[in-house]
Amino acid sequence: MRTEVITKENMLNLKEDSACNLVLGFFDGIHLGHQFLIKEALKDNDNVIVLSLMNSFKKDDEVVISFKQKEEILSSLNVKKLYLLNDDLFFKNMSYLDFISLILKRINPLKIYVGNDYKFGKNREGNVDILKQYFDVSIVDFYLVNNEKVSTSLIKNYLKEGNVEAANYLLGRNYCYEGKVVKGLNNGSKFLFPTINLELDSNFTLLKRGVYQTKVIFKGKVYDSITNIGVHPTIDKLTKPSIETFILNFSENIYEENIKLQFIKFIREEKMFSSLDQLKQQILKDIKNCGLKI
Repeated sequence: MRTEVITKENMLNLKEDSACNLVLGFFDGIHLGHQFLIKEALKDNDNVIVLSLMNSFKKDDEVVISFKQKEEILSSLNVKKLYLLNDDLFFKNMSYLDFISLILKRINPLKIYVGNDYKFGKNREGNVDILKQYFDVSIVDFYLVNNEKVSTSLIKNYLKEGNVEAANYLLGRNYCYEGKVVKGLNNGSKFLFPTINLELDSNFTLLKRGVYQTKVIFKGKVYDSITNIGVHPTIDKLTKPSIETFILNFSENIYEENIKLQFIKFIREEKMFSSLDQLKQQILKDIKNCGLKI
C-alpha cells in the first residue's frame, strides 16, 4: 500500500476523516521513536494518518531522509495518508487555538497520538495537555535506547562522527543516500578501480570523511560496494568532498542513472598514500576486511 500524500496550501480544505487515528509530529527521520508512535496508533485502527510539516528544516539544514524516502517509509509502515502543512508565515503565526479549530477539528480524528513533548501553534504555546481538552489523546513516552531518547539530532551526530552502525540502529534501517551517477575525473578507472560519483538529490547529512562499506541499489538489485567520502588526497586533491563508490563485480555503464547508496559501517579514515600501488593495496585490504570478494 502506498501512502496517499495530501498537500493543501489552503488548510481550510482539509477533509474530515473521523474514522482515523491521527499521529502528530515532525517525522524528520522516521527513526525508531517515530515508528513506535505510528505502530501504537495502528494497534486498534488500520486507518492511520500522519500530519507533518512540508518543510521541517531551513533550506541550508541537512536532512536524514528526503521527502521521497519519507513517503516510502510511511508506506512500508501502512500509513494511509500523509497530510503535509506548509511551514510558511501563515502557519508559523497560527495560534494553537486556530491550529486546533482550522486543522485538527476539520480532520476530526477518532484519536490523536503524540509524543509527550509535542508542541504546536505560534511560539509553540500549545501542548499535549491542551490537546486533551479537545480530543481523545494517547500520549506516548519517549522511545529510549540505552536510557537515551532517540532523536534525529542524535542520529545526525552519529553520522557526522562516522558511527554509521549506531545511526542505523536508531533509524531501524541503513542510512541511505539517493541521487544520480555523474562523471568524475575517471582517475579510478585509469589507475585503480572503476568508481561512480554520486550527485545527491537532497541535502543529506554528510558523513565523516573516510571509507565505508556500502550497498548500491540499482533497478531493484543490491550490489556490495566500498565508498570513499572525501577529497582523495593521493590523486588530484579536490576542494570539497565527493562521494565515490566502487561497485564489486559490476560492469554496467550507469551514468545519469539514479541509485540508492546504503551505508553499512565505517572502515577507516581517508589518508594520503605515497604511491598509487599503496592505495590500491589498501583498497584490496578494505574489501577483504569487509568479508567481500572481487
